[in-house]
Amino acid sequence: MEEKLNKSEVQFSQTNFWGDFLWFKKMISPILIKVYYFLGLVIITIWGLVSLIKGEALFGLLIITLGNLLHRLVCETLILLFGIFERLNSIENYLKTNKK
Repeated sequence: MEEKLNKSEVQFSQTNFWGDFLWFKKMISPILIKVYYFLGLVIITIWGLVSLIKGEALFGLLIITLGNLLHRLVCETLILLFGIFERLNSIENYLKTNKK
């Protein structure tokens, strides 16, 4: 037989952006990290181009290549951590809904 859930359990389990947001079930950080990545990409590239124009060719090339690469790796690591969090939440929700 199906178990009946009380009203608070039903409301909590429904996909509700604000409820999930307020209870830290939904993270906004991955979105902010992507914005941060693109801003950093532009700033690092401009910094490297300015260095190239000033005659610091090696430094400018290093900034453009290694700076953007390291910035990308940091952002990917952060997004990976939040992705793990979201997947764990989906596993938890799946287990809760398929409990016998």
